[in-house]
Amino acid sequence: MDWLMPEWLLAISVTVFVVDIFWQTEILSWSAVLITAGYITWRVGVPLKWGIAVFLVSTIVVGMFYHFFLRAVVGMQVRMLQGGAPNETIDSIRGAEATIHIVDGRTMLRWNGDELWPVKNPPAAPVEGQRVKIARLENGLAVIQ
Repeated sequence: MDWLMPEWLLAISVTVFVVDIFWQTEILSWSAVLITAGYITWRVGVPLKWGIAVFLVSTIVVGMFYHFFLRAVVGMQVRMLQGGAPNETIDSIRGAEATIHIVDGRTMLRWNGDELWPVKNPPAAPVEGQRVKIARLENGLAVIQ
């Protein structure tokens, strides 16, 4: 039964690497690197003194491989998936046109299809359907130009 332990270490390591793709934390990354280095050391089967050296070298090699190659591949895939994603609201609302709507006596702006934003500086006589330009967002309120 002792021969199964290295395979369990490898299975745990691969599982932690996969989980680390979704929840990128340094704890998961380095625990998977250390488990993989332990697996490599166990597979080499050298005496304890040499085992420590093999463990340190394999930790460095696996850590470098993980951080330079795997993080680059995952980062590239994430950037490809985000290629068509819209900008954050705070960035794309500046200078955008919106329509005024009166909701329960409050002046609101309809922007980006169905988003309603409260207005910080409503016009003196707001008209339903009036088109205005948004200058910026300030504390969750749209400021009209």
